[in-house]
Order: sequence, then C-alpha cells, then structure tokens
Amino acid sequence: MICKMIKMKIKRIIYLFLFLCVFVGGRNDVWGKEQKGSTAYQQLFNGKRVVTREGLMTLHQVDGKVLVEFPLNLLNKEMMFTSVIRSISDNGEGVVGQFSGNGTVFTFMRIDSVIQARVKVPSLGSMKNISGERAVDQALEQSNKPGIYKTFRILASTPDEKAVVVDMTSFFLEHTSYTSPFPNYAGNSMFGLVFRNHKVQPDRTILCGIKAFSNNIVVTAEQGYDVDQLFMGSMLVKKDEKVSVVSDKILMLLPEDVMRVRKADSRVGVGFVKQATFAGGGDKLQTSYWTTRWRIEPVDIEDYRNGKLVEPKKPIVFYLDSVMPSVWVKYIREGVEEWNKAFQEIGFKDVVRVIPFPKGDTLFDATNINYSVIRYAPQWLSTLQSAVYTDPRSGEILNASIYIHDNMVANVTQDRMFNTMTADSSVRRRELSDQQLGEGIKMMVAREAGLCLGFVYNVSASSVIPVDSLRSASFTQQYGLSSSVMDFLTCNYIAQPKDVCAGVRLTQENLGVYDYCLVKWSYQPIYEENEDTVLNAWVKSFREKPYCRFRRNPSVFEYDPDLDYYDLGDDPIKALNYRIKNMKVAIRNLYEWYREEDKDYSWRKALVARIQYAFTNQGVKNVARYIGGIRVDEVHADEGKPNYVPVPKVKQKEVLRYLVGLMKDLSWLDNREMMSETEINSPVENSACNTIINVLFARMPQLALCASNSDDPYTPEEYVNDLYRMVWEKTLKNTMLTDRDMNLQLLFLGKVMASSTVAAGSGILEPVRQQGFYLAEPGAERYSIYEIQKVVEVCQFMGWIGIESELVQGFGSQPNILATTYSTSHLYLQMLLEIEQLVKSRVEHATGKTKLHYEYILHKINRAKMKE
Repeated sequence: MICKMIKMKIKRIIYLFLFLCVFVGGRNDVWGKEQKGSTAYQQLFNGKRVVTREGLMTLHQVDGKVLVEFPLNLLNKEMMFTSVIRSISDNGEGVVGQFSGNGTVFTFMRIDSVIQARVKVPSLGSMKNISGERAVDQALEQSNKPGIYKTFRILASTPDEKAVVVDMTSFFLEHTSYTSPFPNYAGNSMFGLVFRNHKVQPDRTILCGIKAFSNNIVVTAEQGYDVDQLFMGSMLVKKDEKVSVVSDKILMLLPEDVMRVRKADSRVGVGFVKQATFAGGGDKLQTSYWTTRWRIEPVDIEDYRNGKLVEPKKPIVFYLDSVMPSVWVKYIREGVEEWNKAFQEIGFKDVVRVIPFPKGDTLFDATNINYSVIRYAPQWLSTLQSAVYTDPRSGEILNASIYIHDNMVANVTQDRMFNTMTADSSVRRRELSDQQLGEGIKMMVAREAGLCLGFVYNVSASSVIPVDSLRSASFTQQYGLSSSVMDFLTCNYIAQPKDVCAGVRLTQENLGVYDYCLVKWSYQPIYEENEDTVLNAWVKSFREKPYCRFRRNPSVFEYDPDLDYYDLGDDPIKALNYRIKNMKVAIRNLYEWYREEDKDYSWRKALVARIQYAFTNQGVKNVARYIGGIRVDEVHADEGKPNYVPVPKVKQKEVLRYLVGLMKDLSWLDNREMMSETEINSPVENSACNTIINVLFARMPQLALCASNSDDPYTPEEYVNDLYRMVWEKTLKNTMLTDRDMNLQLLFLGKVMASSTVAAGSGILEPVRQQGFYLAEPGAERYSIYEIQKVVEVCQFMGWIGIESELVQGFGSQPNILATTYSTSHLYLQMLLEIEQLVKSRVEHATGKTKLHYEYILHKINRAKMKE
C-alpha cells in the first residue's frame, strides 16, 4: 500500500514537471501576472500568451504582434529580406515555393532610443575604397548611407543587456515594393506585358506564425490583396481581383566571412554583381563586376593541387519536390547533374547533387532559404523559372531554386513533333515515349540549372555550327546541336530522314564545348597571386576554340544576325531550305499520321500552327536579320580585332532575293484537305506573304545603320530599288500576272504608300513607326547611325559613377541603337511615282484580272495623292 502511494506521488510530480515545462519557459509560454517591480522586459509579456522562437534573433509572437530581441552585435550588419509563397489562391500571381524578386539588403542602426531599418539602393550596389586613404572611407560612408525605411522604438532591453526588444510587426506585414511576396515574373504578368498592382488589405491580414534559424528569422502571414491588371501598364484588364497569399517573410544575415570575389568578363557568359570602387589618385569612381558563383572549395587543397579528384567542402544540393511526376524525376536529376561533367574537368566530383525531399525529417522545410529546391508548379506557363539569391558584396550564390511548370510537357512534345516528325517516324503519335519526353526535359532543366550556377543565356552558341554538320551522325554525337546548353535550343529540324537512320542526334543530349569553359571560369580555384592575368589568358584560350562563342543577349533593334532564339547553324538560308523541305512533307502528311489518335483535329491543328509560326516568325525573321546585319563582338583593346563587322553587301542582296522568292509560292503552308474538314479559316499563305513584306520594310533602319558603317554599303536607295524590281518583275516584262503576283504587288503598294506618308497630313514627314522609337539603354544619350564606332564614348557620359557602364564594359544586353540619319519617306514617294508611271504604261494593253488589278492600283494612288 505504501509503495502504491509512493508511485502515485511520483506520477503527480512528473505531471507537474511536464506542466511547468510546457507553460513556463517553453516555446509556447504563458507569463505570470504582472508583479510590482517588474522590469520593462517582463512587462511586455506578463499575463500574456507568448510563442517564442530562438535562433539568429529571439522572436515573440504576442497579441498579434512580432516582438524581436535584436542582438546589439547584429547592428550595422547587412541582411537580406525576401519572401517565399507557402500557399496562394491564384497561382498566376506566383507558385508555391517561389521567392519574390532578388532580395532587398537592409542594415539596422541604433539611434538613441530607436532602431532604424535602412535599405541599400539596389542599383548602386556597395561601394569600396581601395585607395588606402582613410578620409575616403568617411566620405563614401556619408555619401552612400542607406536610406531610412522604418524606425522601431526600443521597448526594453533583454535581461543580459545583449539585445533590445522592438516591435517589427509592420516590417513583416506591410506591403511595399521591398517586401512584396509576389515575384515580378508570374503567369498573370503574361511575359511582362501585364503590370500587376497589388493592394494589400489590412483587414484581411493575419499573423500565422514565427520561426528562427541560425542565420535567419521567419514571419509567416496570410495577406489579402485586391489586384489590378493593366495591359502594357495602361489598359485596365481586371480590377480588384481578390487574391490571398500565405508567405514566409525572411530576414537573413549575409555571410560574415565574405567570399573572395572573382572578376567578371563581358566575353564570358557569366552573371555578375556590381561594386563601385574608388582608387584615388585623381581617378573617378569605377564600377567593378564580380562573377556570381557558389562557394566551391576543395575539401583537401593539397590533394586538389596534386591533381586528385576531390569533393567540395560544401556541395550544391537541390532538394527535389516529392510531388514531382515520377516520369520526370530521372531526367530532372540528369539535367542538373549533367554539369558535374564540367566540374570533373576542373578537379571536382559530385559538386551538384539532386536528392528528394527528406521523408520523416520534421526539421526540413522546403521554404527555408537555406535549402535550394526544385519545385513542381502546376501552371499554364510552358517554360521553367528559377530564382537566384546572391551576396551583393561578393557575388556568392546563397540560394537557387527551379520551378517546373506542368505545361512544359506540352511544349516539349510539340517542339519535338513539329520539328522532327518528317525525319523521325517514331514521333508520329499523340504522345512521346518517356525517353523522348525525358530528353527534352533534361535539356530544359540543364539550361535552368546553368542559370542557378551563375551563367547567362548564350543565344549565339548555335550559330557557330556548320549547317551540314547537323546532318552528320559523328558530329552531332560528339558536339550536339549547339556549343552551349545555355542557348535557346530546339530540335534538329535540319536532319533529313536518311540522316536519322544513320544516327544523327535530334536533340541536345549533353553539355556543349562552351559550357566547360563557363565552369572553369567561375569555379576553378586560382592560387596564383595575379588572378586577373590568369583569367585573361583563359578567355583568350576559350576564344581560340572553334566552337566557342559568347555574345550578349540581343537588343530590341535586332542588328546582330547571329543572335536569335531557336535557330540552328551558321547559314540561315541553307538551314531554312532544309527546314522547309521537312515542313512541306509534314504538312502534307500529318493529316494521316495522326488520324487515329486525334479524332477532333485539335492536335493536328496545333502542330500545323506551330509549323506555320516557325516558318514566319522564326525561319523568315532569322534570315531577314542578315539585311542590315552587324555582328558585334566583345573585344578588348589587346586583341587586335574589330568590335563589329557589317554583313557583306553580296550576302544582304542574296537574302533579299531569297525572301522575295519565297513569297512567290507559299501554298504549301496550308493543308487543304484538313481545312475542308475543320472550321472555316483564311489560307495562311496570304498572311505569311504579308509577314515577309512587313519584315523586309522593317529592316530599313538596320540597313541604314549598316550602310553607314560599311566600306561597301548596301544603301537604302539600292535596297528599295532591288525590292521594287523583284516584286514588279512581271509588270516590267509586261507579262500576265497570277493571283499571287497581284496579291504581292498590293501588299507592297500598301507598305510603300504608308512609308511615303503621301496620304498623311502635310506636317507628317516620316511614318509614325520610324520616328525615332529605337532608344538606347535607359539613361543613354541618343546618337546617329554614323556613330556606332563611338558607342563606348557615348556610354562614358552616362554618369560618372558608372551606373550604366555595363554597356561600356560589355555587360548586360547589346545596346539598342537610334538610327536617325535621314528620312526614307522620299525614297518611298519616288517609288510610288515610279509604280504609278509603270502601271499607266501597262494598263492599256492588259486584259482580264490583270487590267482590273492595274486600274485598282491607279485608283488607290490617285486617292492617296488627293488626300495630300
């Protein structure tokens, strides 16, 4: 009996102990009632239910507020703020796991009885004094002080006096451009065409929880928004759409051990961060560019320097979403880990790793910024997305995540089918095999993983490959379709049926030659004292390789013919001829190829539309860029090479003849049999012809720019006359016209009349679309087409601090050029008058439809002249 009583007492003691553990000093605390003599710190919590989390800082969730114990030793240190979506009512505004923006850098300063949150201006980056003059440090600090973003009153000091307590609720729950939970690029942004205005509603905002980790703190909140959507920033599409989002607001301490920087070079396709540096000695403030890269260091330096293959101290680990479709998993992993082949070339093994979300690990949180993840994001977008967070002081990549959208499968499937169905009979079915689908997924993921490693797109990579080499089995098996997976690649539309039988590759299956150069530049350790000398030698060796080329992203002006998306080969005419040959067979036969698996025609219509689009908006425009084309290279002074080379006149004339020749017969673009069994629609050949005419006239500004910088110029006058003679060839020969001839002449006449401004008011001297809409980069001065050789000089005046010096140093996209030497309207007016005289001389002896056609032309010209 006594033993039983003792056991009961022990039980009661245990229960009491557990009760005290939970409610006194645990993570979820209920503080005692306020007592006389309580400190200011105790008064904040007495009598209140408190949730506490400890980590980088100690957070308290109390009465709907976030009280933060801000350590004094973290004052004046740089921290990054960002958000990540946990759940959302409209994934067109952002997908689960997606981070917002590039992060905002804050520093926190104590001024008397307040803590100030100060934000650094992102465009300026950080400033560094390398002159050795102490006075400069003070001057730079005063002139580059972060701006005050918020002020928090100090409520109390912690008992150990090592931290102060502030209410940071507003910092985490208010909506500003710095703290928005929404990514800039999302489904509803429609590729940047739609501006989204997010208006937070405080009455629909709820504090959900807090977390703390060793290097960051997290506040979770659900916020309600009214969202406006404006097309092109002006036309209201939707107003006050209700959107709710649960997001983690993250404040992360940037590494205290700043990674050693590595200089970026405009001749290498790597990302960069900017830092303004002051060298003194009368020099102005300069802008330095540091390569963005992960901190990859050998686990054993001695073994590494002795040539042994070693692992990195800290590998790059991507955690793969557990809900990812199982068929994709293998190819996603292969796409990411493909980069390990390049790392092995520089002495590292197993640098990039893909592992599944840990099962049963309660400490793992996919939204923790310390984890890089690959998330499944079901949405209509057919591309992949990624987010990369870097330390702005060094370029060190801290986090990178990839978002894979569901519609990617349809994009990969259609791309593979419409490009290769003629050459490869195995894709003439409604769905690709797992392997065929996987090949496309692998390369899309490899490119996105490249972005996450700090590399940038290289759309010129495919233009170094000879077209006929893409029909060679041995070549494509060794080199693939392009010199880099960072290119926007498509399938091998050049390969013919017999080529596939011989083993020609239809997709890019491995890294390209240039990708190995990228990894070496960014990640191979350099132990020599003068790193810049080593890097410069590397670049020169890269550029000597036959299939290595990097050019900056194309500008809106489109003057470089080698910079285009989804093109293949070094000769666009030869490439398009091969492509048209395959397209004709496909359009003629796909009606039967897909009959059994496409009862409602939806798939066949989609494939035909893709083929038609690829012809007009890719093939034709790729070729047309040679008219007025200027190849621009990234060249340093010691290389002895020209910065730009105009396309030769003979090549431009060849392209013009070729494109006009295409317009003579585009009937093959339509499958008449399928058209008769589907809904009524206009033949595509008419719209395709119109597209080519528009493209030819649109090349005039580029042509003028090229002519003014060429030793043997193809002048606008000569170009217009050549175009005139080709379109009106039969009329000049006084022969009967076909319907296609007449349609082409009417399209041509319409463009000439619009470009001549003959029907416009007397004050209009140029067509509206040619009145100087080609602007240079933001902040740049305008300059004429005679001044392309002075681009660098012009850019030097963009600002003494070098904010736009990316153009000068070769970073960013290629500059847009404003071509305004003289009006071309008089050329078109002269041509219009020549057309009038020509038609007048032919109408009298013409018969039938040709005579009516000529009479109509004269009528339109007379009406236009009467308006003037």
